[in-house]
Amino acid sequence: MRKTIQLLFALALLASCAGRNEGNFHLTGTIEGAEGKTVVVALADKDIFHCDEKFLERIRIRNNKIEAFLSLDPNSVYRINVPTHKGGGAYAFLPFFVDDPELYVTYSKGSRILSSSKSPLNASYSSYEETKREALRDANAEYHRLWDSLERANTYYTKEYDELLERYYASSGAERDTFTVLLRKLEMSGEKLTPEGRAQDSLTNEIRKRELEYDKVHLCEEEPTLATFYLVACSMGEALALNHDVNFWLSLYDEVYKDLFPGSNVHVLAREAIEGAKVYEGAPYQDFSLPDSEGNRVSLSSLIDGKVAVLDLWASWCSPCRSNSRLLIPVYEKYKDAGFTVVGAAREFKDSEWRKALAQDGYPWENLIALGEDQAVWTLYGIPASAGDRFLIGPDGTILKINPAPEEVEAAILECRQGIKQ
Repeated sequence: MRKTIQLLFALALLASCAGRNEGNFHLTGTIEGAEGKTVVVALADKDIFHCDEKFLERIRIRNNKIEAFLSLDPNSVYRINVPTHKGGGAYAFLPFFVDDPELYVTYSKGSRILSSSKSPLNASYSSYEETKREALRDANAEYHRLWDSLERANTYYTKEYDELLERYYASSGAERDTFTVLLRKLEMSGEKLTPEGRAQDSLTNEIRKRELEYDKVHLCEEEPTLATFYLVACSMGEALALNHDVNFWLSLYDEVYKDLFPGSNVHVLAREAIEGAKVYEGAPYQDFSLPDSEGNRVSLSSLIDGKVAVLDLWASWCSPCRSNSRLLIPVYEKYKDAGFTVVGAAREFKDSEWRKALAQDGYPWENLIALGEDQAVWTLYGIPASAGDRFLIGPDGTILKINPAPEEVEAAILECRQGIKQ
């Protein structure tokens, strides 16, 4: 009996050792001060909060060390993500390339993830980013000085907003909806941030714009590689977020990178920016179709044509989304027979969770569900890494407002009704 057990143990050990060496990429590292037990490796185009688990590799941190043998695509870019807040709510991340089979990374709490590799692509990426940081050293130093001061004094948000935010997170249901309204009012009146907080936000945006200006000059001088392509794709998305010379980056992609590196996931990042550039206030809405509760695919256009409408992109697991959705119910009930409608579309992992949320919140309008590839709708609306947003659409199909407050929706309905009367 003992010999049988020993033989089984030996076979299991051999199988374990063999499994550890599977894969074409060896990742090792020292991780200190992480706020979690694992680091996550994912394709750079996958948002780790919203993508299917099958796209993620979770690597256990043992005695501040990680090691894994992974099967990775040399034509793609990946990111290693280290949790920086308890519960996995935020991560430090580092993109990396697979042109060399070995990569060593280091991380300590409050710092950037650093890498060591014989990979030319990883070396060129790190060198470029380090040179850019050095060029903007004074601005970055001022940013960190101000942010440390705000954190120590807790003076980023106004006292009123900070207290409401704490009460919001401690609440649920109808009570949370009340706090959502109060928080939104403070945001709209400019009472969300202190003067120091507004100065910090202004500096943050200024640095981001200066980084884009640096990239505009220097990325055009670099030989096109997968690393420079990734940097260009990231700049495309950043320019879109800041509404800063987006056309320059779209043109650079079209003229230089569109036909390079076929099949690379970096093209996904670029296309996300291209689609997002089509969505802005004054642009036509983007049509799509998704399944309803009975599994029938329904187009957005068939539900909103000729009406004032709100497209409500949300998720059952996004509490702020659901609070904002519930706030639209009184507006819908008041004007549903006067040329107004709401269409919900939920970004989900499970059909059952969606149905549970519908039952709990009692939305009286048509709701559709996006599972798997159907989540491309969020890319279509320029929010590929988000749970949701709301889009106010006019009778002619024009996007009137992104993330409108209920009172803004009502004002648009009344204005359109007045126009019809005239």
